[in-house]
Amino acid sequence: IDTLKNCNYVLSHDLRGPFNNIGNLSGMSGLEVKKIKEELASESYSPGKKLQYIKKHIGAIENLLNRIEENAHDGEELIEAVLDFTRVDKAEEKTWVNAQQAVSTAMGWVEELDESSNTIWIEPLPIVLANKVQLQQIFKNLISNAAKYKHPERPLSLSISCLESRNGWTFHIKDNGIGIPKENQSKIWGIFQ
Repeated sequence: IDTLKNCNYVLSHDLRGPFNNIGNLSGMSGLEVKKIKEELASESYSPGKKLQYIKKHIGAIENLLNRIEENAHDGEELIEAVLDFTRVDKAEEKTWVNAQQAVSTAMGWVEELDESSNTIWIEPLPIVLANKVQLQQIFKNLISNAAKYKHPERPLSLSISCLESRNGWTFHIKDNGIGIPKENQSKIWGIFQ
């Protein structure tokens, strides 16, 4: 039962991400539309200035809508991965996955990550035999946690690297955040055993 509870926790945590992002991005799109409506109602701008303003904000809205679409697709992939996971008779599908692209995709999912004010260093990463969605999800969770739990007195410093060994690849993700208290470490990592 504890294993099932842990599995449910991980699944709900992973599935929440894309849908929370969709909600946040939708809200941001609504704010952009509100700004345009206010400017159209304003008498302070000439028609030419209003048109420039609208064009600028339509570009921002298009960007937000593209991000909403990406998150919806990511959520769909996660749901499909959960369904695959529950199909006992189906072997875990592994394919060749570009780890660099998996990290890039995962970073796009993390709304809390502000790349402009943080130092993010990613070594060139290999193509590995893995389950694509699971690999992206692991990266997303680790990057998201680094962003959420960064030290309040310093910008985030995050590095992602990889070493090859006889048994495969070992990924290293290091940040300068607040860390995990010792009493919680076994609880955090226990679900992966």
